[in-house]
Formats: sequence, structure tokens, C-alpha cells
Amino acid sequence: MECDCEEVTSCEGISRPTVQKKRAKDVPKISKVAEIIKSEPLFSLPPKLMECIKCKKLQEKRKQTKFEDTYTGKRLKVENFRRYVVSLIVKTELPNIDIDLSNDEDVNRYYNYICNGIDTLHTVQIQDNIIEKILLLVPCYLRVRFTYHTENLLIEIKDIYSKNIKKAILQYALQDPQKENDGKLLHMKYVVPGLKVKIREYRENLQKNLFLINPCMKMTLDFWVREYRDFRLIVVEEIAQYTESWDLIKFNKMINKQITKGKNILKNFWYDGIQDIFLVNNRKSLVPSPLQRIRFKRFYECVAKIMESQLLSMCKYSLKDFMDLIIRGKPINCEFNVDIIVSFKQLTFEPSFEKFKEVLCNIVDKLCEAVRYFDKLEMQLYLDWSGKEGFLEPHIEHSKVQQLKQEIIDLIDRERLIPEQILMELQIYEHLYNDDEYYIVERFVKDESKKLEDYNNLIKHYHNLMLNFPVEVERTVFAGLFKVSRKMFTEAIVDNVYRIKCLLTDTLVERYQDMATK
Repeated sequence: MECDCEEVTSCEGISRPTVQKKRAKDVPKISKVAEIIKSEPLFSLPPKLMECIKCKKLQEKRKQTKFEDTYTGKRLKVENFRRYVVSLIVKTELPNIDIDLSNDEDVNRYYNYICNGIDTLHTVQIQDNIIEKILLLVPCYLRVRFTYHTENLLIEIKDIYSKNIKKAILQYALQDPQKENDGKLLHMKYVVPGLKVKIREYRENLQKNLFLINPCMKMTLDFWVREYRDFRLIVVEEIAQYTESWDLIKFNKMINKQITKGKNILKNFWYDGIQDIFLVNNRKSLVPSPLQRIRFKRFYECVAKIMESQLLSMCKYSLKDFMDLIIRGKPINCEFNVDIIVSFKQLTFEPSFEKFKEVLCNIVDKLCEAVRYFDKLEMQLYLDWSGKEGFLEPHIEHSKVQQLKQEIIDLIDRERLIPEQILMELQIYEHLYNDDEYYIVERFVKDESKKLEDYNNLIKHYHNLMLNFPVEVERTVFAGLFKVSRKMFTEAIVDNVYRIKCLLTDTLVERYQDMATK
């Protein structure tokens, strides 16, 4: 029997005859013996016992290696490993085996899965915004008409997405940790015929019609960010330098002055700076010609949107700074003077709280109006402009403005409670400021039966009241947003008491003069 291995002297413990070279004279004898062996063998064994064991193992190993290199072999290997992983997971306790994991490929891959695996039962689902973008690619009337098919397609898309995610998870978790990953990815290059020409055409088309990449737009944005990023219509730092409480009229005058100054800066520097940018780029042929009506109109509409967005952002930040100053007290608590006065024999506040609401809400409106009524850029660039005139129109939401006004109104309504309580406490002196006391004294002086001692007591009483009243009544009270002053009220009471005192003294003098003349 032929064999590729080394010379074998025995097979399964049975000795075999050895072959030796014979002399020429012995050849006839050997041929006769061979004929006898061929015709009648001396003994016979099963063919399996006559095969070489090493040869058999080597053939099986080659066959196995060749099978593992095939697609079916690789799939079978992955399937066996999955079954192995499932069998280990199903067990309640993992076996404690003292084994070198680097020599056991399956166990090593299993523990790599344990460390790096992901729960495939709770994989991320496709996001709703992606579903909406997919649906936007289909016309609305088709989605309404074929609702059933649309729902089936969405279900199919979600299933395919989930399956692909799970495949990616398993492919990563079941990778062989022993194989080094150099981090290099295989990229397939697919060259489309005429791709360079199409790319050049697309680039030229974008440069002609996508105006945001025009150098004029870029320079306009850079000019705003560089010079006016922190520009505000209200300079809060200047207001914060005033450490005393504000008179409402003085505060309103200062804010209006700042708004006017800020608007002049925008007109004289920001707007003129943008004009210079476009004049320079017009010489470089970067600005569409008025003869190209469609491109010219679209180009300057894009410019108008950029300028409106810049004005809008500046207006929003100015409103935010103003509301922080009034509502939240940043960077400094803002206080306003309120006087309690006597008007038409009644106690009132000067200025009134309604006046505060009106003035502060008007400041909000003025901040919004300050960014309006800027001419469109093409009207100023072309002296012979004969097209449609218009202004930049930053879109300021009316509801947002009303919300800011309502916050101011609510703040004043909350802060007015303490001043009104103080005013109620001062009504105990109502008889002194509504002339009731004066009328009582008038009736007293008309009574001629009153004696000098009675006059003397009343005059002393009103004189002491006139001196002690300013001391008894607290002059100033701080109540949150307002600084309540009772100075004018005190002066009015003192004046009324002095008038009553003068009435008594004048009447007494006249009476004694009449007595002296008689």
C-alpha cells in the first residue's frame, strides 16, 4: 500500500515483510514466489487496518482547512459560536475553569462580547425627524391618497433600520479580539464618468445663485461681528454709574437720549460701512448688474435679510438688557422716586403708577422702532434708483413685545402694594389736609364768647403740631422698586397748620384792636 509518510514496519501491531535487494541469480525464484502470493495470499486484513493513521489525520486536517476557507465554513463557524454563547448565557452560573483565555478562541470571544456587547433588545430606533424628512420627499396628495401603503412603508423602514443596527452590534461584539485592528478602513472608489465636469458646473451654478457665499455677504457679516457684536441701544454701564434713585422723567430722558445716539451710530457708521463694502466689491464685478433683474433682486433681498437679522439681534439684546435692569436688577437695582402729595384735598402719588407703566412700556416700543425705517441698501447705492422704495423690516414678534410689557405692568402692580399701604396709614391726618380742621377753627373764631385763654390754648396746640409733625412722620421709605418720599405731604400739612394758626392769631389781633378803638 502506497503512503506519503515515513517507512512503517508494523501496522496495528502486525508485522509486515521487509523488502530487500536480491541477487540476479535469485530473480527467477522471486518471480515464482510472487506468482504464488498473487494467486494465494498468505493472510488478509481489513482495508481500514491497512491504512496509515498519520496519513489519514493529515488528509482530514487538509480537508477541514479547505472547508473552513469556504463561505459555508465561515457561516458554520459563526453559527457554532452563537450557539456556544447562548448555551453559556442560559446557564445559571458560569463554570469556574482555570484556563488560559488567549489559547481558547471561543471563550476569549465570549468574554469580549460580555465586555463590549450591546443589548440588542433595546437598540435605538429611527428618529422622528428623520421619518418626517422621508415623508417630505413624497408629495402630500400621494400620502393622503395611499395612507395604508404609507404606513406599511414606514413600518418596513423602521424594521430595516432596527435590523441593520443589530447587525452592526453583533458584528462588533462577535469580532475576534486576537486579531489586531490597525484602524485603517477600506474605501471603495467609484468613479462616475464625467464627474469632474458636473462638479465644475455645480460649483459655477452655486457661485452664481447661492449669494451667501458671495464675498460681499462674508465681509458684511465680518464687519458686524468685529465692530457691532456687543453694540446695544441702551448703555447699562452708564446707567449703573448713577448711584441714587431715579426720577422717572430724568430716567426717561436719559434712555431716549441713548436710543437716539445708538440709532445715529447705526445710520452713520454701520450703514455707511456696508455701503463702502459693496462699492468696493462692485468695482471687482462681485455685485450683480441691475440689468440682470432677477439675480439683482434676489441678491439684494439676501442682503436685506442679513441686515435685518443683525438689527433684530441687536434689538433683542437691548430689550434683554433693559428688562434685566428693571425686572431682575442687573447689574444694579434700579429705584424710582415716588412722592406722596396732597392734590385736590386727596392723597396721591406723583408720578402715578399708571405713569410708570406708560413710560416704561413706551421705552420698549422705542427700542423696537429704533431698528426700523432703514432704507434698503440698493436705494442708497444707486443714485438714479427708480425701482420700488422700501425699508428694512426686522420681524419683531408682537406677542413677544406684549409679553415684555405685561412683565413690566405685573412688576409695578406688585411693587405698588407697600407704597399704597403707607398712603393708607397717612389718612389719619385727613382732617389736616382736607380743610375740615380749618372749618372748625373758622367756626371757633366766629364765636365771640371765646376768651383769650381759649385762643391761647389753640395757638399753642397748632404751634407744637407744626414743629413736631415733621419729626413724627418718617420722611423716606424704601419699598423695593420705589423710594417713597413723604416730604411734600409733610410740607402740605405744616402749611395747613400754619394757615390755621395764622387765622387764630389774626382774629385775636383784630378783636383786641377793635376793643382798643372802642
